[in-house]
Amino acid sequence: MKTLQQIEREYESYHAKTDVVTNLDEFLSFIEIGIDDTKEYQKDYEKELKENHWWKLYEKIHNFFFFIIDEGLDDLYDSDSDILRKCIAFTQRIGEFYQRIKNVATCDNFLELVRLVDFSSDYYYAQTDYYDYVREQMDLYIKGINMYHSKYEDNEEPFCEFMDQRIRKMEGALSEEKAPVYMKGRI
Repeated sequence: MKTLQQIEREYESYHAKTDVVTNLDEFLSFIEIGIDDTKEYQKDYEKELKENHWWKLYEKIHNFFFFIIDEGLDDLYDSDSDILRKCIAFTQRIGEFYQRIKNVATCDNFLELVRLVDFSSDYYYAQTDYYDYVREQMDLYIKGINMYHSKYEDNEEPFCEFMDQRIRKMEGALSEEKAPVYMKGRI
């Protein structure tokens, strides 16, 4: 797992991949697409979670009628469902981050926000790849195969902390910018 400092250093040298966003209106459309994508990904994970519940029920009924006593697949479905719930929660957090980014977007900072969104997308896909890897690992374990690949790592916690700090800093700068300035002799 990477540390918060490693992610911050990585972000400092990161260059945005999206080069088609040239103004605030385009950025707002861009981030709205990102928000919509997170909603679609969440629906997909929820669909898989429902399928897991259905297959678990099917296995129980199948085992009951054929007098099979095997709890192994129940545990697999439960573990897989736990991972899917983590995917759903992580996707919801990314959607919340994108909404907060949308709320702080200005003509002055939209290019920095494009960079942040691109960076977060890379981390989102890396994290979901990690979850897919863990799900595949469980499936192979049931078949008697142990697998480990060092490419995949769980960076959800430090990444979410990084995003929260980065956005909070922008929200603070925006609130200072919009705060009324009172000068002596003026109302």
